[in-house]
Amino acid sequence: MHYFCSRRSNQEAPLSTQILTFNIRHGEGIDDRLDLERIAHVIESTDADIVALQEVDRHFGGRSRFLDQTWWLGRRLDMTAIYGADLALPPPDIGRPLREYGNAILSRHPIVSWDHVPLPAWPGHESRGVLRASIMVDGDEPLSVWTAHLSHENPDQRVEQARAITRILPDPLTRLVLTGDMNDVPGSGTMAELTRSLTDSWATHHDEPGGTYDSVSRSIRIDYVLTAPDLDVKAVELVDVGDASDHLAVIAEIAIPRE
Repeated sequence: MHYFCSRRSNQEAPLSTQILTFNIRHGEGIDDRLDLERIAHVIESTDADIVALQEVDRHFGGRSRFLDQTWWLGRRLDMTAIYGADLALPPPDIGRPLREYGNAILSRHPIVSWDHVPLPAWPGHESRGVLRASIMVDGDEPLSVWTAHLSHENPDQRVEQARAITRILPDPLTRLVLTGDMNDVPGSGTMAELTRSLTDSWATHHDEPGGTYDSVSRSIRIDYVLTAPDLDVKAVELVDVGDASDHLAVIAEIAIPRE
């Protein structure tokens, strides 16, 4: 299934690209079965150009068979893949890689640079971060695509993490998309902080709640595509993921102004 119409237009019109955000729960579905092929199938079904993933394992443990899931998905989907570890634990044995858990970005367009910025974490709470990529969509100026997975443990910590993100937003704020599982609902302190500068794409296109969690009840919306003021979101939709994850995915078609 292709969610939107053609992404390409004439040279005078803005170029558009499809960006997907998806919390994959380290490939374990709501049926408690580990199956990365289901994740790949969901991504393929959307025809997305750029994919932001949360809860991605890298050699993490038996729950994901110690696989580098970013490498596997990039290879399977023929996309450039980068990874940012929010959590890094010692390897299980000498000579084995670190056990990592975090976020990934896959792209059909060239990724020209990327980094990972740690977010505030309270003592005893899980580490979090934002993965940032500069992606050359139109061969002119790069598009900045960021993805984050904020704390589920405490609403005040989420607000602090959201504030840390807004502090590192560029000035002027242009050509930037922030995606991810914010673990908070519209109208929360977390989302009030993030939408002071960024636009909630779902809210500008839909009146219905658009619940993304869990993937069965769809009772709350905690997964977002947020955009800089100069980006025009042409459409945004939920993606049914079947049993593949406990989150629905969100896909947005974004028009990028030509310089």
